[in-house]
Amino acid sequence: MGEVLGLADVEAYATGTEQRFEQAPVSAKPSPTPVLLAPSLYAVVARTSELATQLSDQATSNLTAPAGTPAPTVAPSPSRTPAPSPSPTARP
Repeated sequence: MGEVLGLADVEAYATGTEQRFEQAPVSAKPSPTPVLLAPSLYAVVARTSELATQLSDQATSNLTAPAGTPAPTVAPSPSRTPAPSPSPTARP
């Protein structure tokens, strides 16, 4: 990582950075206004949560709705096939 950033002595940089953090005073109270570090990520998560809630509410409504009674249908009665008429017999 140090080579990518162009740091000649990575170990010296890490040691110096740690010393600065140790010497810096730490505030005992949080900042008065919270800071959102990734606002666009938060917007995606909030919208996803909103859509998931809508989806689960709709699914719950569909699954718990009483089943509608189907309207009775009249089945067509089978048509009668006419009985074949006896064929005339030839008389001598």
